[in-house]
Amino acid sequence: MSDTNELFRAGAAIYNADPATLAEAGVSKEALVDRLQGVARALQSYKIPIVEFVTDDLNLAVESFTRLNRKGVAIGADEMFSALTYQAGAQGGRFHIASAIDSTLAEIKQTGFGKVDRVLVLRAFLVAADLDPYRTDWSKLGTDRRETVASRLPEAMRRAREGLLHGIDLLRDEHIHNARMLPYGLQLVGLSAWLGEDPNPSGEARHLLRRWLWLTGFASWFGQGNPSRYATVLAELRDRAREVRKKGAAVPSELRNLPWDTRTEPFPERYDLRSARVRTLLCLLARKCVLYPDGSRKDARAIADDFARNGPEAMRTIWVSSQSLLRSSPANRMFDVFREERGQARAIFRRIDLTDPQAFFESHLLPYPLDDALKNPDRMDEVLSRRLADMIRLERDFMSDLGIQPPASAQPGASIVDQDDDAPLPSPDADEV
Repeated sequence: MSDTNELFRAGAAIYNADPATLAEAGVSKEALVDRLQGVARALQSYKIPIVEFVTDDLNLAVESFTRLNRKGVAIGADEMFSALTYQAGAQGGRFHIASAIDSTLAEIKQTGFGKVDRVLVLRAFLVAADLDPYRTDWSKLGTDRRETVASRLPEAMRRAREGLLHGIDLLRDEHIHNARMLPYGLQLVGLSAWLGEDPNPSGEARHLLRRWLWLTGFASWFGQGNPSRYATVLAELRDRAREVRKKGAAVPSELRNLPWDTRTEPFPERYDLRSARVRTLLCLLARKCVLYPDGSRKDARAIADDFARNGPEAMRTIWVSSQSLLRSSPANRMFDVFREERGQARAIFRRIDLTDPQAFFESHLLPYPLDDALKNPDRMDEVLSRRLADMIRLERDFMSDLGIQPPASAQPGASIVDQDDDAPLPSPDADEV
């Protein structure tokens, strides 16, 4: 109401202005009255939709609101839970999940890793608290919260926070420098599950986590739509880490819920950043720096920054006129190193000088010399075919070095579009997929 009064006071001041001033502005008093009346009618007819829930079931309230909250400012399940369980003037500094998640997200942002969905932090917290990250009983959590506010839940959040930050460090050791390049957000949750319990992993533990990380990417494992399986493997990572840290157990040679011989997906036949399999390939390619035309290096961090800013446009098409299936293949894309130069890479190659042509082309997995193909377009498909074979060989060698089973076929195949691996939390009685 105060805003409405301010509006009409401002309108009155304009209405009472000198007629010459109004005439100069091209506004008459009659027009001002019509406009103010229109605003008044709009304000009087404005209605806010309200949906009322009357229940003492915290779980029902949280889940119902989360499902209905589709427009306006999005409020997550953790924020709704904190709001419903808030107690003004509570003694002892009550633990608020939403505030703890906000604090963790701020720390992640400060690392330069980019935007991480808050639901991932919530899942990491639930795993650390020995709760199911996909089937959360909010009523039980509310009861537990009151009983263990000073111990279990804050401690679980601390472990989740430390696990996430240590997980980002490990990802960067693997040359995955921001969230845009990460194949699956749940990979960070999995690293958090282990590193929250074992923050200083041994060489054997780091090898296990590296192997797990790349296998889940190459196998498109978190794109299968099976939350029960995801929760099981996250819990196993947490429990195995506890055994190693607290009981002195040996680092396991394999995981029960994700065998090392899990089938990996074939090399992607299309360049589509919505596919985690494609992003896994790009993470592998970024491990080896590429050269700018002047001979300077573009390393994995610079490549990741480019993807964070430009998305799919961080890759330049090599030859747009290909009439074969290679036209849409990742083999027809290269990391963009041309700065202000526009157009396809083949045309740019013909008009710029390269400081060291052989080193430049080889850094981009292109054959050298390339002169014949630059002069004769009919040779470009042959160039792309060679590059495709080299990229497939690079992938398979990397998998073999890690002890991951390469795809059964060395031919490219379709990749599922599975970028969104973090669907809203379902209610506890929802059917599992």
